[in-house]
Amino acid sequence: MNDELAEKGISQEAIEKLQPVLTLSGTNSEKMTALKQLLKHNQIGLLGIHEMETVLSWLLSFYPKPISNLILLLPEALIITLVQ
Repeated sequence: MNDELAEKGISQEAIEKLQPVLTLSGTNSEKMTALKQLLKHNQIGLLGIHEMETVLSWLLSFYPKPISNLILLLPEALIITLVQ
C-alpha cells in the first residue's frame, strides 16, 4: 500500500502519518472508535466518520447478518485531512 501511495505522488511524510489508519484492525466498531480518536481534533474528519457510520448502519438494515470485516475505502478528502 505504501508503494502505491508513493507512486501516486504522496510524500513519505504523509505516508508515515497515514500508518495508523492503514494498519487498523478489529471490528468495524473498533475501527470507527480508533478513527474517531485519531481525528478527535478535526471536525471535518469526524463528520466523515459519522457519515461512514451512517452508511454502515444503512447497510446493516438491509443485510442484517453481521458484516464481519467491511473494508472501508477512505475518500480522498479524508486522506488529505489525515495527512495535513
